Amino acid sequence: MRNKLLGFCLIPLFQCASVTLAQEARFKYVVDVTHPTEDAFRVTLTMDGIQESEASFFIPAWSPGSYRMCQFGRWIDSLGAWNREGRALPVTRKGFNEWRIREANTAVKITYLAHDIPEDSLETLPTSLNEICPEYFFFNGPTLFGYFKNYKNKKYEVSYRLPGQWRIWCALDSLGPAAFTATNYDELIDAPVLAGGSQIHCTEFILNNSKYVMVINSESEISADTLLAITRPLIGYQTQLFGETPFQRYYFLMNLFTGSARAGAL
Repeated sequence: MRNKLLGFCLIPLFQCASVTLAQEARFKYVVDVTHPTEDAFRVTLTMDGIQESEASFFIPAWSPGSYRMCQFGRWIDSLGAWNREGRALPVTRKGFNEWRIREANTAVKITYLAHDIPEDSLETLPTSLNEICPEYFFFNGPTLFGYFKNYKNKKYEVSYRLPGQWRIWCALDSLGPAAFTATNYDELIDAPVLAGGSQIHCTEFILNNSKYVMVINSESEISADTLLAITRPLIGYQTQLFGETPFQRYYFLMNLFTGSARAGAL
């Protein structure tokens, strides 16, 4: 578990008319955080349609926002691949971010652990990493989700297994409680996620026919009215500058903590 940070994450949600929910996703992620004290996300990817008999599974190396090379695969381990009969397939790790899978055209499932990334381990924005602790978790997609090179343009789905009464916020289109859909891999990893218990507060408001959702995770009391008084004029100026709001909903995800010298925004 890394040190507390002072920072926030700004996330747009674009409602794309091209999304066809009836289209069957070939890549479905399940992220299990029912035991957040383990400091790890348990990730399962089910899939079909891999054509190559030998294929590489990658974890991104770059950091969103600051675009630094972070080699996020360093915090991924225990990766295994399985066929329909439940037989483990041969997997060879090649460097930080690549796993070579033999008999990949028979693979239907990949499992691995994605560990909490300590804030002081990388020279990058703390908001571009991930954090898991007993009260909440936060992550950016490149730290958690892997891909096959020739299949990034396929539809993806992701669902989350959460502790108790936790809630979750994400800018992707919702499929139901704690489940989301993305038109492709890039959209999947461009939507950071915040989840947690009762200490996370949510405020919504409408401006220029668009809904804005402000999600606040803070260890001290934060005045939502003060944040709204600052945020509304900024939104107004941006809307006036660009002449439109090309989305129906926009999310602000904020992690606000005291006692830390590092801060970041994405």
